[in-house]
Amino acid sequence: MKATQGDTDRLYALFERAAGLKSTRRTGWVEKLGLDSAESVADHSYAVSFMSAVYADIMGLDSCKMIRMSLLHDLAESITGDIALGSVPEEKKIADEDAAMATILDLFPESIRAGYAELWSEYRAGSSPESAVLRQLDKLEMALQARRYSGRGRSVEPFLDTARNHVRDKPLRQMLDMCADGQR
Repeated sequence: MKATQGDTDRLYALFERAAGLKSTRRTGWVEKLGLDSAESVADHSYAVSFMSAVYADIMGLDSCKMIRMSLLHDLAESITGDIALGSVPEEKKIADEDAAMATILDLFPESIRAGYAELWSEYRAGSSPESAVLRQLDKLEMALQARRYSGRGRSVEPFLDTARNHVRDKPLRQMLDMCADGQR
């Protein structure tokens, strides 16, 4: 592919969006725990992506697909910000993130845009084994971070409860139980 100036400009804007997640704080930690130095969305996305790579390989899933999906899973937050669970109606959150993701997907080169759009749709729907496991890994990573924050004299039980409501895969559930037991 020979990149035109337009391609370069759009890719630059795309890469800026992704890099912006390094300074976007996870609002649940800020709002519910009052943490000034909460992890960033990029911190979370890196951990989820790493977990996805390893777990997909162990489970015989398509690790490349799962990693790409995990890198996309919070990218809309580069426009919307991190919307804490329960802070807005779920339908509004989904609509806002989908609109933001449509804007972001327009920055992808046309030759690969459809593939990334498909991954986003698949993740949203939880319609593949990779997306179903990724959604659980997302919650497990949140629980792992909650455990790190539990030593700061704040109750992280609501975060663990959210993870418990979503993590169903037996080995992931065992890890979640280990995490929850370690925080008590």
